[in-house]
Amino acid sequence: MFARVRYNSTTPARSPRTLIIIYSPDQVLIMVSNPIRTRALLLLLAAIALSVVILPAALVAQTPDAARANDLQRALEAYVDKGHTRGAVAWRLNADGSEEEARVGIDQRTADARFEAGSITKVFSSILLADAVLAGKVTLETPIAELFPRSCELAPEVGAITLKELSTHTSGLPRQAPGRGLLRGFLQLSDPYAGSTREELFEALCTLEADDLKTRGSYSYSNFGVALLGRLLEAVDLSSLDPTLSPDATYETRLDTRVLQPLGLTASDFEAAHPHTVPGHRTNHTSAGPWHLDAYNPAGGLRTTLPDLIALARNALAADFPPLALTLEPHHLDEEGNPEVGLGWFFQTLRSNDTPPESEDVEDTEATKGSGKNERIIWHNGRTGGYFAFIALAPESGRAVVLLTDTSHGTGFAVDLLREPTPEPPPLEPNVFFLLFGLFFPWLAPFALFSLKHRLSLKTIVEPPTDPDASFWARFMARQQRQLPAGRVDALSSFLGAAFTLLLTYQLGAWQVLPIAIWYAALALTVGLGVRVLPVVVKAPWFGREGWKGRAMTVINGVISVGLVVWVVG
Repeated sequence: MFARVRYNSTTPARSPRTLIIIYSPDQVLIMVSNPIRTRALLLLLAAIALSVVILPAALVAQTPDAARANDLQRALEAYVDKGHTRGAVAWRLNADGSEEEARVGIDQRTADARFEAGSITKVFSSILLADAVLAGKVTLETPIAELFPRSCELAPEVGAITLKELSTHTSGLPRQAPGRGLLRGFLQLSDPYAGSTREELFEALCTLEADDLKTRGSYSYSNFGVALLGRLLEAVDLSSLDPTLSPDATYETRLDTRVLQPLGLTASDFEAAHPHTVPGHRTNHTSAGPWHLDAYNPAGGLRTTLPDLIALARNALAADFPPLALTLEPHHLDEEGNPEVGLGWFFQTLRSNDTPPESEDVEDTEATKGSGKNERIIWHNGRTGGYFAFIALAPESGRAVVLLTDTSHGTGFAVDLLREPTPEPPPLEPNVFFLLFGLFFPWLAPFALFSLKHRLSLKTIVEPPTDPDASFWARFMARQQRQLPAGRVDALSSFLGAAFTLLLTYQLGAWQVLPIAIWYAALALTVGLGVRVLPVVVKAPWFGREGWKGRAMTVINGVISVGLVVWVVG
């Protein structure tokens, strides 16, 4: 509808103005008020008409592409908003060849941001194996005894394990190397593989017997096995294939020269300290330091970027790099005869309302929704102390997906990113134990210092009244209620115990859903009580209890407290 109204301005010495009112078909009101000449008015009306007719049509034509471009971003935003991770980057290749890329909560440019790839490194270790196989240096059936350094005599059954069995997790080897490796993992919770050595891996293998390989021939995930694979490949002379590789070249050098560079993965390496490394976080979103896998680098030490894993996915779908193509073939079947494991890769049939594959890194899975068409996918994931990574390929439809996050967590939603449109991420369901742990355990720290102030005022042990005829349990509980006098050494134990409590709850509490203010309130109260009790501690004797037994127990408690703090710090 069009209307024209001519009116005189109330301002002196102004010419009459023209008010033009236009109602477009979508009910948008446009008003023009100015002295307008006829030619200018016609040009204006023509421009408006074009915008009304052409622009909406163009927008409608772009709507499907725009919706698709927003689908991955929307899914990733919902994934972050629900608390699964603090930040993430993702890429998806759709069946029609179109691509999507998304980034949420990551400050760096997507092309630069580096993440720990975790167990996806095992795929690259298997590609290195395939490279040596195709070059005729080894075979998949080569027994490890042929490459093992003569540091000991392996048990015949152990020495007969093949390189393929190491790559497919069918060797029967334990998940972690026995001996020093297990102890280190317990003592260094924040960096469990740091300090591991090749010799340590080989020594652990020397201790195994046939009875330790009970799962051989069936799938049983082993970090130890793939770490051993990478280190055994160091004994393969590749100098005839590449003169730049000396016979004693390390696994890391061999992988870069024979695998990463040929695939175009120029930003991937094993360097922990890098300016573009995205800060990692624990499952509860608190800060986590990097992992240094050292001897276990072949099992999970690679650092990578989204563009590099995209390059891996493209090369895998193209299957034009022979070593990579060999790893993508099935090399182990499940009990029903279906492909289960390639060289480093896992196989899974993606079905309607199917459950994402379980793996060594996935702790919780969520049912996904599909189109009803079964399709085989090839995938691997990785999880370290502060990161989660995932790559999946659907060769039949030509689809692929890559996900990198800055938070250590297990999820089945990653495989849902292959679906279009992407389903809504599942709600975050933290463990009830860690919820209660975060709610109540922090308050034990200020309570310890509150009790300390009272104990510093005691001169002797205060025994609660006990019936001589009471049961053993009643007498035991009464003994725990004794009030022991405290001295400076006892105070040190109490302070260290409070520190241990706060550090442990910071690392384990479910802060991804609980307000972290709970922890900071407990910290503030602990510091306040500590400042208040400190003058009393200075005036107290070194030991609150007399006698060598009492003093010995005080020292033992102090040593335990120091050990706990060192342990939780890692």
